[in-house]
Amino acid sequence: MTTRRRIALVAHPRHPIAEPFKGGMEAHSFHLARGLWRVAMR
Repeated sequence: MTTRRRIALVAHPRHPIAEPFKGGMEAHSFHLARGLWRVAMR
């Protein structure tokens, strides 16, 4: 049986979590969310 998971990403509206990144926190948040999404889609 597969369980659906939901992932919430809370970020500052002034700095988008998308490439090109403005700084390290945006890049970290992006890669963390992408990794969580990959795990959830297994």
